[in-house]
Amino acid sequence: MTNSDPQKPIEKTKSWASFEPRQVLFVSAEPWARNVLSLISQCSEKSIEVTHAIDGAQGLYYMSQSIYSGSPYQLLVLTSPLSQLNPASCIESLRAIERGLNRPPYPCLLCTPDATPPSLLARYPQTLHLRVPNSAQAASMVAAGILQVVYTLQAYQKSDDSAQKANPQINLS
Repeated sequence: MTNSDPQKPIEKTKSWASFEPRQVLFVSAEPWARNVLSLISQCSEKSIEVTHAIDGAQGLYYMSQSIYSGSPYQLLVLTSPLSQLNPASCIESLRAIERGLNRPPYPCLLCTPDATPPSLLARYPQTLHLRVPNSAQAASMVAAGILQVVYTLQAYQKSDDSAQKANPQINLS
């Protein structure tokens, strides 16, 4: 990142270790989706902001807008079924956007009642699968899965930041 004005501090990108709310995009047309949003807000003490999209096309639109604004979502959560784009197509489209922008893949949590083919998970890095029942009980499982992934990513970011501070790179230029 370059800084053309030496008097102006360089802006840092948001990190998972910051105290700012974590942004999650939840793409679901399930009738129990509102329960997930409620559970997340009750359990996360306002440290997680969840945006809800009702189908894959709307989810990709929100994801594109967040990238464009410079404040991308830190986690994408997809449930099945979705209208317009199924979860696999949504992940495929997202990964194509990421490759086009030369950015690392977003963590993605795929929540479906069916087993996910291992080839899908192998083909798309940073994608996890949570098998949930096709019932209202899925809401609590999906909410717990979101919280677990978010807090795991946060712990990873903190440990990575600590490792970088403990092992600074020597510049021999």
